[in-house]
Amino acid sequence: MESIKKKPDLILVRYGELGLKSYPVRKKFERTLRNSIERAFMDNRIEATVRMDTGRFFIGANEPEKTMKILSRTFGIVSISPVWTTSSKIEDITALAGDLWGGVLKDGQSFAVRARRSGGHPYTSMELAKEVGSAIWGANKASNPSVNLKNPDTEFFVEVRDKKAYLFRDVMPGPGGFPIGTQGVVAVCLKSENDAAAAWLLMKRGCYLDACGDERFIEALKLWDPGMHVIDASNTEELLEKSRVDGLVTGQTIENFEGIVLDIPVFYPLIGIDDEDIKELKKRVFG
Repeated sequence: MESIKKKPDLILVRYGELGLKSYPVRKKFERTLRNSIERAFMDNRIEATVRMDTGRFFIGANEPEKTMKILSRTFGIVSISPVWTTSSKIEDITALAGDLWGGVLKDGQSFAVRARRSGGHPYTSMELAKEVGSAIWGANKASNPSVNLKNPDTEFFVEVRDKKAYLFRDVMPGPGGFPIGTQGVVAVCLKSENDAAAAWLLMKRGCYLDACGDERFIEALKLWDPGMHVIDASNTEELLEKSRVDGLVTGQTIENFEGIVLDIPVFYPLIGIDDEDIKELKKRVFG
């Protein structure tokens, strides 16, 4: 078998909260998430294929590192992994695991194999993990590795879905939440980092933004939604005059809107979040 010191075959994308919805709502959200992924690829001129499976998307792309960076900023995605593929035959899985992960363990390191399956197979997940673990141990025996299922130094993952198996080690977090477009439209006048952080939290709940304000904050949020609607307005009142939105989001206090007549709800998502958590949130938004 050819050496596996090469690029992964696919990128596995997981989503979380969508699975809690009823079937019709979940299917609608899945379509929205797929559209968000494809739109992000188009905006960044990435050529990629998107295949949907139960609870998963599989992405094929010629630029996996750039693709994963884009996916890590797509709301609705919980985590991402570059994966290598083979058949669901246990001999093919163990052969790939030995080639892929041979020589990766250092002297005395412990490891664990996490295996899961969906579909019918002539082995259990536990049997699969045991066989893959044996293959990895054999490919690293010069380092005298050990198995530790509770607190290993390194974890290896195998996911078998019907006739295909996917092997991976790395799991990159996504922003989670709901895909943008599954909720309403909110307005934001971006005057501070707090405004941008508050707007990001509404984006994470699936809201589109109509935004005006400081160009630095607009550009930061566009990294999370390149299609964000920017309005030529100098303040909140002008923004609301030019927009048809379902609500207003702000990182400011309610006193900032005294004298402004509002017939839409105002969201203050930073209320109740302590200063240290707000700092971490800003790092995420602007990082």
